[in-house]
Amino acid sequence: MAFRRKVRRRQTLPKIYQTDITEQAHAWFITMPVEQRSAAFIHSISMSLLYSLREGLASVVEEGIENVWHRHADTHSYFQFRARKLGLQPYVPNPEDRLIGTTIFWAPEGKDAVKIEQFMLEKFSIEISAGLFVDMGKVIRVGLFGRNANRAAAAEVMDALEFSLNSTDTNSE
Repeated sequence: MAFRRKVRRRQTLPKIYQTDITEQAHAWFITMPVEQRSAAFIHSISMSLLYSLREGLASVVEEGIENVWHRHADTHSYFQFRARKLGLQPYVPNPEDRLIGTTIFWAPEGKDAVKIEQFMLEKFSIEISAGLFVDMGKVIRVGLFGRNANRAAAAEVMDALEFSLNSTDTNSE
């Protein structure tokens, strides 16, 4: 019920049909008034999206939602600890305002975030982001969620990031 209220209160509509719960409900005649049902256009949702959703939810049920939350929080804490040891400055200064799962740091002075992103992908096959929009190239953005929300994955990413930061190939020019 809370989810339904949240969907109805949203200010902007989603841009992708497959993730628009309201359109999905209309397509399956769940929320559409009876007199409009004959004019509905049924879209086919991607089967791979449905399968991914099913598998994701099944893994959450198997592990238990509280355990999933704890694992994500533990991974976040560990990742933040390692980042502090490297001297990385968080993009969001207040720890209570940070997202668990996605971590953003300012690229260290003298380092190019885009080069770090490319270096980590080429050298370690680890995909991170050099930011979005106005912060592109200024920040290092790492997502550790789902199955990657564990200390082993966090350690692997941090070890690769540390190596990348120490490489002259990632220097600004």
